[in-house]
Amino acid sequence: MTNIDTIRSILIVAQSKTQRDLMRLFFGARGFDVETVAGACEAIIKFESGYFDLVLTDLQSPKCGGNRLALHFHDTGRSVPMIAMTSEESHAHPHHRMVMQKPFRMESLVQAIQSLATA
Repeated sequence: MTNIDTIRSILIVAQSKTQRDLMRLFFGARGFDVETVAGACEAIIKFESGYFDLVLTDLQSPKCGGNRLALHFHDTGRSVPMIAMTSEESHAHPHHRMVMQKPFRMESLVQAIQSLATA
């Protein structure tokens, strides 16, 4: 279970630089420590040097998508809440706690994160 009050650091994995920048500004303005990467392969490397309380990840990526990231975390025994973001109908790895269909409002994403606390 995740308590929204215990989430301090968020890793955002998104191919779009615009999406990464907007989400970093949005969550940074709300007091979160935010780091961003363009793909799941970079996220795996980033995770080796630190810990994140939450991962927001695109499912689709040209080289290494969000399902590969979820599978890596599952296979290595890492327990971190993950929310998948996708613009296409796709199947998320069961390790993702939820899937957000793009486009979505940031308030909806905040509500999704808050719902993790009560799940």
